[in-house]
Amino acid sequence: MNPISLQKVAFDATNNEIFYFTSNGGDQVVKNRLTIRRQSDNSIVYQATVETFLFQHTLPSGTLTNGTYYNYYFNTYDVADNMSTNSNVVAFYCYTTPTITFTNYPSTNIINSASYEFSITYDQAEGELLDYLKYHLYDSMGNEISNSGELRSALTPPLAFTHTFSGFEDSETYKIQIKATSINGAVALSELKTFSISVFYPELFSQISAENLCNDGVVRLTSNVVAVEGTTNIEPSLFFSHIADEENTPDYIMWDEWYNVGDDMIVSTWAEKYMLDLRASGTILTFASGFSIPTDFQFQSWQYPIRDGVLYELYKDILGGSKIIIELKSGIPSGESTVKNWFELYTDNGELFDYSNYVDAMKDDTNFIVWFKKVGDVYTLLLDVVSVGTGTTISWTGVATYPSVKTHNNISGLFPLDTVTIQNGSYDNLDITNDTSRVYSQSFPIWNYYTRINCNFSTLDGGNIDIVLSQLQGIKLKRRLKGTFDWITLYYVSIVDASSLSFVYDDKFAPNNLEFDYAVVPILSGSIEGDYIITSVTSTFDGCFICDKDNIFKLYNACSYSTITNSLTAGILTPIGRRYPILVYNTENDFESGTFNGNLLGYNFEETRQIDRADVQDELNDYRVFLKNRKAKILKDWNGKIQLIGVTGGIAETPDLISGKTNVNFAWVEQGQYDNQLDLYENGLITASE
Repeated sequence: MNPISLQKVAFDATNNEIFYFTSNGGDQVVKNRLTIRRQSDNSIVYQATVETFLFQHTLPSGTLTNGTYYNYYFNTYDVADNMSTNSNVVAFYCYTTPTITFTNYPSTNIINSASYEFSITYDQAEGELLDYLKYHLYDSMGNEISNSGELRSALTPPLAFTHTFSGFEDSETYKIQIKATSINGAVALSELKTFSISVFYPELFSQISAENLCNDGVVRLTSNVVAVEGTTNIEPSLFFSHIADEENTPDYIMWDEWYNVGDDMIVSTWAEKYMLDLRASGTILTFASGFSIPTDFQFQSWQYPIRDGVLYELYKDILGGSKIIIELKSGIPSGESTVKNWFELYTDNGELFDYSNYVDAMKDDTNFIVWFKKVGDVYTLLLDVVSVGTGTTISWTGVATYPSVKTHNNISGLFPLDTVTIQNGSYDNLDITNDTSRVYSQSFPIWNYYTRINCNFSTLDGGNIDIVLSQLQGIKLKRRLKGTFDWITLYYVSIVDASSLSFVYDDKFAPNNLEFDYAVVPILSGSIEGDYIITSVTSTFDGCFICDKDNIFKLYNACSYSTITNSLTAGILTPIGRRYPILVYNTENDFESGTFNGNLLGYNFEETRQIDRADVQDELNDYRVFLKNRKAKILKDWNGKIQLIGVTGGIAETPDLISGKTNVNFAWVEQGQYDNQLDLYENGLITASE
């Protein structure tokens, strides 16, 4: 019946604390006595006996004092009240529970970026040193998807830490918590924070493609940033002047077939703006790339009528996708005696969702606004006449019914929309935004973070390239293993002009037979990450490849690792009186080293499938320089093995004078991980700006 006291990590004396022991041999333990002494003078500060079969003893809160060093031991008793000898003595500290405080957490619990730097302060009242702390990121279900790794500091608290998580998805919810461990083993947790992502800055639309180049051992990423550029099915009588004289008389449309503006106007003082002429039957303008319209949005256009009929179609450009149609209607409403105009919103299967107010029959120079807002399943529609005009009343058919019967089914499944067509009229301005809180106005809106299309028809450009250029610092290309959360940055380009938005990058650092996500990420002013534009591809290749940041060489047959050595360093102690030695592992070194050899067949072998001796020699000369350039390299083979290495010497060449090929062997040592951001940076495989 000899108790053994268990090791004790530091704890907060203001809380109840349980002390544990084990017991070897002897009779059943029926009670135990816990003795706690102050370490400085061994004076007893607590001694009490409890009757229990459990091998534990609960110390009441407030018994000890934080900031003090103590020791304890146990005695146990059997049913005959025989007391055991003292157990071993265990020393421990009492410290106030550390505090972990978020210093930059958004009060709204909403983060408006795809990445965020979380700052915290760690403090401990008595100055107990920290061993390490770790940021933990969870998805909405509480599953850990990423962490910071162990962050350490040898300084006395308070301490400040930061860590950035990247790759948040818009509209998703995440959780974050920090866990800290002191040098005496005390564990502290921060509050578990829940936050959501809401991205609201300019969208960058990019057509990113990923192509696996099997023979070259790379994945080629091509990014072409898309402007929202309109196209027409036929050549319209495109842009005509919309002019006003110096006396601010009503605006006129300068087209002879409409009416003569008069000879007395002073040409030099005309104020010009532009309109789009889609009066010819069948003439259509289409915006079909570089934007998306979310479920909730506002639509507004400034225009002149030409006839009743379809004005706009909005849809998702997929086979069989339903369209949202805006049609200008005319008719004599119930209780009225003259023709009126209004517009209706429906789908191409005939379901009517809503209709606007009606107005008096419009003239050929009536300037009007079509406006509607969709929030959930609620629609707000308005036909607003800005200027009645003095022209000729259009010969409206006057046969439609107002109001019509609304079906008003839910159309949320049609979104996001990516195509808009315009026809049957002349147009001053078109604006589509996902800011549903914006108040209706007759004034032309300007680009902001919520804009999806805005075109004043001075050109057919409805996009935000100019706005994006003014806001962008650069673009990053990132990669992650499919199904994981953490990204690594492969490439960064600073934005100088519109041409900077498009690029081609060969990822030489991807291993064989794994699927990866690649993302183009706009970096806005203030280093804010925009929405990730993601594509996926499986990396597959034949042969073995060795590359650095700027070069890649393919080695064909006779590729082999002659030897691979796994490092494991241990100190050996041989105490007197002990048969076997004691091994001491006092280093964390864990790396591979070895030799590798493979055949060079020349630069042109892949195309010609023939060995050209001069070509082999040219490649061999470059390969020698490459192996000796003292730069870190990636070595990968078709079996999926990939390593970040440095060449350590022992370069040997074995020319085959008969065939012309050359076998090259060299020694290497592992320098890091191919998928670790810091390792790639420190070994020069990506540059500092990335």
